[in-house]
Amino acid sequence: MALDKEQLVAALRAKGVKATCPMCAHNSWSTLDGYFAHSISSDLQNVQIGANMVPIVAIGCDNCGFLSQHVAATLNLA
Repeated sequence: MALDKEQLVAALRAKGVKATCPMCAHNSWSTLDGYFAHSISSDLQNVQIGANMVPIVAIGCDNCGFLSQHVAATLNLA
């Protein structure tokens, strides 16, 4: 499923996400054009890339580049 940027922005607003960057205090953000997939493992010594994955959506601060990541399922985007 392709990322719908308008749906992402609406979901973040509905959850009360603040527009101010926590690093530089600017409030201009850009959505990334796709998803991240973070691997999760309960065993640090046996992390397997590509095993259990969590789809992540992200926005980046236009001023300093700070990356704000959000679980796609929590925002009903996955």
